[in-house]
Amino acid sequence: MTNRRGFCFILFSSLVFVLPSINTLDLLPDFIGYLLLYLLLSRGSELVPYLAEARSAALKLIFVTLARLPATVIMYANMYTGRDIVPLFTLVFAVTESILLYILITNAFSGLFYIAERTDASAILAKVKLARLSVTPEGVEKSTLFFALLRAVLNVLPELCLLSSQNADLNRTMAILYPILLSVSLIISALVGIIWLIIALKYARAITNGTEIAGEVRRMAGEAKLEELKIKKHTGALTSTLTVLAASSIFTLDITLKETGGVNILPRFIYGLLLLFCAVRLFDSRRIKIALGALCALFTVLSLAMHIVTVNFYDNYTLYELLERADAQAAYLPIKVFAVLEGIALISLTVLMALSMRSFIIKNTGIEKCRDTYGKADRDRHLALTVRAYILFSIVGLIALVKIIKVFVDADVTTIFTQTGMIVTSGAPWLLWVGVGLSLCLVIYSFIYLGELKSEVRFKYDGDTEDTRRGRFE
Repeated sequence: MTNRRGFCFILFSSLVFVLPSINTLDLLPDFIGYLLLYLLLSRGSELVPYLAEARSAALKLIFVTLARLPATVIMYANMYTGRDIVPLFTLVFAVTESILLYILITNAFSGLFYIAERTDASAILAKVKLARLSVTPEGVEKSTLFFALLRAVLNVLPELCLLSSQNADLNRTMAILYPILLSVSLIISALVGIIWLIIALKYARAITNGTEIAGEVRRMAGEAKLEELKIKKHTGALTSTLTVLAASSIFTLDITLKETGGVNILPRFIYGLLLLFCAVRLFDSRRIKIALGALCALFTVLSLAMHIVTVNFYDNYTLYELLERADAQAAYLPIKVFAVLEGIALISLTVLMALSMRSFIIKNTGIEKCRDTYGKADRDRHLALTVRAYILFSIVGLIALVKIIKVFVDADVTTIFTQTGMIVTSGAPWLLWVGVGLSLCLVIYSFIYLGELKSEVRFKYDGDTEDTRRGRFE
């Protein structure tokens, strides 16, 4: 990665981080910034011990901030029945993120100082000039820690007004104070954030305008060590991506609470984003990456649209109202349309993922077909792993099909009402359990199969000779 690209990563992640948030809602999702930091820190995490810890913290922060999305759905669905849930969720996320941010920031700066002490990258230790002040690198680190803590405190403070009390007058007073405290907190957070952003970007610019850090780190490590580290990094990238692929299966679950009506608290568009991340990292073919990227993006957009129209429908209607109200039927029509489009996109995506996994398995497990020692046992092993990959993605396709059927069956409540006169909330409630059962099977099967696939990848690269490894990466 060039210094220019590194600065762009820091710039965009800083812009995402500096924007204030309201309880668990962000103007721009924080996980985008943490993803950029994770990619940036990955470049030197095998060479610099502190950066490995910082990268690990960034990865945890990605998943913590992603968890804000279902938490927000639960929080606002229960807001009118129990106001305490808002400050509770806000406090939990603020504390968790503050701890991880402390680990990330301290280790990232320790890693930079580690590099500066062992290379010619003296720009890392240069002071930042701000007006008439000069800020040392240690001062930049402390200002970053201060802003992270202040941001968390200002995020939680207004939400404490929502804590319920037996004193009705106090509750009314707090309700009046809430928008005032929220406005003040957002203004302070924005002002301090702008000051921190100026300092941080000046420091980042000073570093990236100086010696190329990546080149200095490579020279520090030495060519022999770098070859081994390159193999280790490649193996780690593949196994960690397979872990993310297994974890992404959790987002195929339909979890609806009584308070959320028919809205799933695990939005499926997150599944599309995670599949896009895995497709880019697992497969080498440019054409496959473009095709999978396009399908993942399409599925993500359609899933987001499906989530929005579903929330809109259940905020205003119930399935029972489809019997009597034409406006409810009209509001339900977009759900049908997006359910079909989303399902088709996911089925197409799973077919292409399954076919692409075959080339991944042949290249990254066992003995490659081009080797003289490749025999029947190796061919059978590759075939067995490929068939199991087909089974994995076939389950995903079945889940997509069940979701489409359920949307249409849910709308067909008139037949049941006419024949039985009973009040039900779905045309076929058992279809929900069929989908949940398939999703649970997918989650269990994904962790078992992809765990075995990770072991195969590790065995392949740990078991090869040095010459074979060097040939593969040249």
